[in-house]
Amino acid sequence: MEPLSLWLQVAFLAAVGTAVGSFLNVCIDRLPAGRPILMSRSICDTCHRLLGPRDLVPLLSYLWLRERCRSCHASIPPRLFLVELLTGALFAVVALAFADSLFPQGIVLLLYVGLLIAIFFIDLEHQLVLDKVVYPAPFPSSSYWRLGGPPGPA
Repeated sequence: MEPLSLWLQVAFLAAVGTAVGSFLNVCIDRLPAGRPILMSRSICDTCHRLLGPRDLVPLLSYLWLRERCRSCHASIPPRLFLVELLTGALFAVVALAFADSLFPQGIVLLLYVGLLIAIFFIDLEHQLVLDKVVYPAPFPSSSYWRLGGPPGPA
């Protein structure tokens, strides 16, 4: 792969990774509490104000708002920034490792990266490993085998 297209792929997957990290933060916050992850809007945990699009830009909002809520100025947990940064960085590493053929092996690895980050941070904060996060884990690898399995001998 040409160097420019490689770095575009890495940058694109890093950006996608930060967005995925933002969703993982929603899962990390809501799954242990039994709250829905898809049917409700994000709010400030302190003042309960609905967060707008400019409050939800991965990584940048945390920096622009100086780690504080726009309305009540309550502190935003650093874990939100860390999960977005870590997910973006790991997606970029996968893009580099699978530069020539991201599909299907790299995609399966990206799914596992997301699952493992969610499991790690839920366990770190709540000392829980949730079945609803662990039980889907076999599906990416079984899909991988259905999509062609491991590469043949070189």
